[in-house]
This record gives sequence, C-alpha cells and structure tokens, in this order.
Amino acid sequence: MMRGHSQARAVTVPPPDSPTLITGKGPPARDTDAVTAGEKAAALPRAQTGEWLDGKFRLMEKLGEGGFGLVYKAEQTQPIHRFVAVKVLKAGMDTRQVIARFETERQSLALMEHPNIARVLDAGETAAGQPYFVMELVRGMSITKHTREKHLPLRARLELFIPVCHAVNHAHQKGIIHRDLKPSNIMVMEEDGAPVPKVIDFGIAKVLEQKDASQTLATGMDQLVGTPGYISPEQIQHGSSHVDTRSDVYALGSILLELLTGKGLVTPMDLAHKPIHLILRDQVDLDPPRPSTRDPDLRGDLDWITLKALERDPARRYGSADDLADDLRRFLDHQPVRARPPSRRYLLEKFVRRHRAGVAASAAIALAVLGGGVTSTALYLQAERNQRLLIKSYSRSDEQMARQLSERAEHSEAVARLCRALRTDPENGPAAVNLLSLLQHVHLLHPVTPELPLPEGMTSARLTALSPRTRRLLALGSVSEDGGKKDTLCVWDTGSQARRDFPLPSGVLATGLLATPDGAHAILTRDDGQIELLTLPSADRAPLLPPLPGGAASLALSGDGLTLAVGGELGHLHIWDLRQPERPAALLPPPPHAGLPLQVVALDHLGTLAVSAAPLAGGQGGQARVWDLLERAPIGDPFETGHGISALAINREQEMLVAGLHSGLVHVGNFRSQTEILPPLVHPGSILGLSLTTDGGLLHIGDGQGYLHCWDLRAARPAQPAVKHDGEIIATHQAPGQSLLAAVSRHGELHLWDTRTGSRARLRLP
Repeated sequence: MMRGHSQARAVTVPPPDSPTLITGKGPPARDTDAVTAGEKAAALPRAQTGEWLDGKFRLMEKLGEGGFGLVYKAEQTQPIHRFVAVKVLKAGMDTRQVIARFETERQSLALMEHPNIARVLDAGETAAGQPYFVMELVRGMSITKHTREKHLPLRARLELFIPVCHAVNHAHQKGIIHRDLKPSNIMVMEEDGAPVPKVIDFGIAKVLEQKDASQTLATGMDQLVGTPGYISPEQIQHGSSHVDTRSDVYALGSILLELLTGKGLVTPMDLAHKPIHLILRDQVDLDPPRPSTRDPDLRGDLDWITLKALERDPARRYGSADDLADDLRRFLDHQPVRARPPSRRYLLEKFVRRHRAGVAASAAIALAVLGGGVTSTALYLQAERNQRLLIKSYSRSDEQMARQLSERAEHSEAVARLCRALRTDPENGPAAVNLLSLLQHVHLLHPVTPELPLPEGMTSARLTALSPRTRRLLALGSVSEDGGKKDTLCVWDTGSQARRDFPLPSGVLATGLLATPDGAHAILTRDDGQIELLTLPSADRAPLLPPLPGGAASLALSGDGLTLAVGGELGHLHIWDLRQPERPAALLPPPPHAGLPLQVVALDHLGTLAVSAAPLAGGQGGQARVWDLLERAPIGDPFETGHGISALAINREQEMLVAGLHSGLVHVGNFRSQTEILPPLVHPGSILGLSLTTDGGLLHIGDGQGYLHCWDLRAARPAQPAVKHDGEIIATHQAPGQSLLAAVSRHGELHLWDTRTGSRARLRLP
C-alpha cells in the first residue's frame, strides 16, 4: 500500500547528484519473446562478490546500480594486476531490447580513446550467460562538488570544464551522443597531483550510424531518457527521434551555469516541491536565467556564452562542444567571443514569423482605427463619463449597505462592503470615515479568546491533554519554588473555567500526558521510563509496571479509555489493561522496531488493535506495523512510506489504517489486504494529529499550518470547511459516540467543535 523507493548509480564510487529520468512517452508495444526471455533471465543467479569472471576478474564489492546493470569494484589478476570497475547486466532485465541496448553501450564505449573519458578495458560473459564489461575505475568526486570543496576561482573552474567539452566532442566525432550529461557523470580524479576530469557512464548513448536494425532497440523512438535540468527541450518534446550532438551541448551549458553560479537550472528544492511534468514544461517554454542574475560579477561574455549553449532552439546553439570550449578559451584569453545577444531585428523577425496572422490583422485594425479616429474618440469620452457615474453609484450602494450591516452588528461583513466601496471609488468620503471608525474598534471584528489562568509562578504549559467527553482540560508546567522548579498538573473544567492544581513530587520530570475519556485519570510518562496513573481529583499516583528501558517516546489510549499503549525509545511496545493497573504490561514479542524509537502509537476504539511507527534505518521514510492485541501477534507485513510518519489512526470494523506523514500526505488503506482505499489526501502542512470516529466514517486532521480538516471518508471529500487555529495543531481528540471534537494549537488555543451543528467554543492557555 505504501512503499518507499531508493535509487542507486553505476560506474563511480560517489552517489549521483541528481536522478535520471527514464520514462515512456506512450505505451510501448509488448514483445512477447522479449518478455519471455526476461522472465527466464529473472531465474538466473545474480553475480556475487567473490565470484571470478573468466578467471581474470574477482568481484570485490558492489559500487552501485544503473539502469541496465550492477557495478562492482573488481581485482584484475592477469595479464596485469589492477583494480577495475565491472558492469554486469542485471538478472531479470535481459530481454532482447535491453540486451541490444547493453551491446550498444559496450561497443560505443570501446570506440572512444580520450584521456578525459573513462576507458573500456575488456568485456565478456558471466557463467550464467550475463554480459559484462570492464571499465577504468574512476575514483574522485563530481565536478561541481570538486570546485565547491576546493573553492576554485573562476579561471580554474573554466580550465577544468574545457577538457570536458573536448572529451564530449571526441565522442560526437565517433558517432556517440551521451544524452545524460550531468555533474555526477563528470568525475574529477587526481593524477600526479593535478585534477583530471573524466566523463563516465555512457550507459544511454545513442549510436548515430547504427550497423543493423537490432541496435535501434537500444533507445526506442517512444522513450525519454535524461535528467531534469540537463535534458534538452527537443528531447522533452520529441523524445529520442530529435536527439543530436546539440542535445549534449545543452547539457554542457546547464553544467556550466551550475559551475559559474553554484546553482543548477533545476534545484533539489524544485524536484521536491514541483511535479516533474511542470519542471519539464518550464524547460521547454521558459528562457534560462542569465548567470549574472545570480552573480553580478558574471555579467557580459559569460552571460552570452551560457545562454547560447542553453538556447531552446537547437539551431541557435553552438554547433559542437568544441565551439563552446573555443568561446570559453577566447574569454580566458581576453579575445572577442562569438556568442552575442540577439539583435532587435532578429527578435522582430522571430515575432513576426510566429504571429504572421496576428501581425496582419493588427495592421488592418490599425488602419481602420486611424481612419475612424475622430468618431471613436468622441464615443470613448462619452462612455468614460457614463462609466464614472456608474462606478460612483455602485460605491454609494455598498456604503449604504455597510451602514445597515453595522446596525445589525454584522461588523465583519460591513468592513468588507466598505473596502469594496473604496476600491470601486477611492473618492467616496463617507465610506472612508465609516471604515476608519470600525477599524478603531477592532474588538468588534475579532473577539478576544478568553485565557485560562495558570498558577502563580507558571509562565507556560509544557504538556496538555483533553477529555472531550467531560470537557476537562489538563496542562502540566513548572512552577518556581525555593530556587528550583517543580512540575504541577492543572485541571480545568472548560465550562465553568474552574481550576485545580496538583503539585508533583520533586525530581519528577514528566515527558508525556494523557487524560482518560471520563476525565477520572491522567497518565504521565517520566524521563526515567516510569509510567504513572493519577486518579483525579485526589491525585493519587500508582506506577504502571514495568518501566520502559530508555524512556517513553509515544503513548495512546483506546477510545473507551480502558487500554493504554506506550512506545519506547528502544522500540519496545507495552500494553496495559487499565481495569487492572496493578498487573504488568504485555510486551508484544518480538519488539517490532528493535533499536529504533516508536515515535507514534495508536489504538482502535475497543483496544483490540494497535499500530506503531518508527523511522527507517538511515532516517529516510517510516515503517508502520499493525498488532492484533487479542492474539498478541502482528497482522501482515510492515508498511513503508517514503516520508516520516507523524500520526496514526486505526479502525477494526472497517479494517482501516490511516497514516499521516510529515510531507502533508495522508494515506488511507486496508491493513489486511495492504491496499489503498482512497487516493492520498493532500494538506498544506505536516500532519500532527489524526482522529477517526468509531464507525470510521469521519476523519479529523490537524496540520502544521494550523488548519483542522474534517473528511467524509465514505464520500472521499471534505465534510466541513477547514478551521484555522492561531498556530500548528499538536493534538486532536474525538469524543466516542459524540460529535464533539477538541483540538489544541502550539500557542495554547483550544477549540471545542461540534461537528454536527458547526458550533465552536474557544479558550486559551497563556
């Protein structure tokens, strides 16, 4: 239902700077024989480290994974001893089309012999029948990382880039187009103390003069191969059929822009926040930025050199990579460069050619307007006078309506009418006077939310909890006492706003707080891993055993308030039956996320199901696991997400699992079949709170932008307009069997919302 994805790269030791886009421009025809071959190949054993190839190459470690093969570091023992890179076709991918593409790659690389291109040393076939080839092992870093870490000046950056252009031109002369040039495919290694750039990974090269029809399978006319920001506009629009050497010139221009300014044409922020089709559309439709807009010191020749290489029209780019290198050399030698800004005549000609019909029509209209100018001017002046009179009448009408609204105490609507009256006619004096009067009495527009007073000496509440059924609010903060600080638990009745305080013993530092639905108990987690059950209003404390090793990371109550789940910092999950609090907790075996903190836990209404979430190793994405508490066993496999999980909710009757992510997405799925029930729900901020009704029909969501959302899951649409708080929402609670919902913002604003009637009450903690 929810899976994370990872990418790997080939040939070089460092990871890629940017992902390669390989996507079809239309559904390809199915090749039955190729599919059959691929299915057979899937059964072939994959090359393993330690394996010998042809008795000469011993695979030592896997360096990466490309579109077509796996790359290993290998030791060559004969005829000479050295370390090399070996690329082996991945098992399960050797259909006829992919094999033909792999053969093209191997043969095309063998044609090239240049000091700035990674050389092909040998080729062969594994014992399992998988093709492989041996390449020069390139150790170093990408060209952009090298220039950044070495703090190279402008001249040194250009001197390092010029050999790259010559290397690409050498490949073009051999009939090879790289088609995926980017900084991570240009590595810089040290040779005799001097930096030497190497162009690597011709894995998607296209042979211009193909020897037989089978080689056309290596690219496919309907496939788009490249990387956003470096792929040329003609590749985006037309695919492989319009690729030539000028496509590589465009990629070199994009790399040059990044070397000069430190920022690429497409940034990682763009890839994270914009759909890929919009990024590609902008590359086709918008002109690239001048380098001088990012660094004013680059104004002049480097502007025109970069923009000429990045021309959207291939005919206006440099004819070859050598031409680009030659212009850069002219710049370094203080000679006139060939790149020049387009002339006004050229711009005018291009405009006329693009809009021939429009220009002709405009000329005809201009002649007609000139012939009837006097009559048209007179009619226009009369129309203007009539328009001004009409505008004044509209403005007076809004001003008069605002007076009536003010008399009915509808002040906000009155302000809106007065603003529109002044926008329509800025000279409407009565409207300006009435608006100023209303704004001076701002309390009429935004009533102040009443504050709940804290005990003397307590400046803020560190933890809060709600019992929506009894309208009881709990807050915990520190009170200064005898030169130190002591935690105190405050309990309010939100109806009468009466408060009772319960000081906690010295040395107790609370890290988590919950209130039972009946408001009779509070649950505290301490920094030493101890869990305590407090009886209200007597404040009697009883420990829940055993304590959690390493401390508690999260806690949750079932909807009926009878079951407590606490997730530990070390991955332990403890379950208590609060009807028998003296009994030790049940520890679900084995720990579902050993060694990783259970950052989120949730229970269903009756406490028969639990779901816990922990980060994936390495911090990328999250993993959730569902437990059957009656059987004390997990249900199915863990669910993985591409972003961290920040909130959870579960319902047994509907077999529904809801996972909120830090990215603002909410996934709704079936935890047994592991399928999506609804498309992901999108929200403007990180998901901080989830609450399901007992029948699973309504979902309430609090996000980091301060909005409280209500979704009708049966209709797959919002049930109510979003409600704005004064800050990010940190907790939401649904009263079981009732329409009452409570939500608390980080700034202390409490909303009590009847989702059936729409009525709301607001309170505030300081």
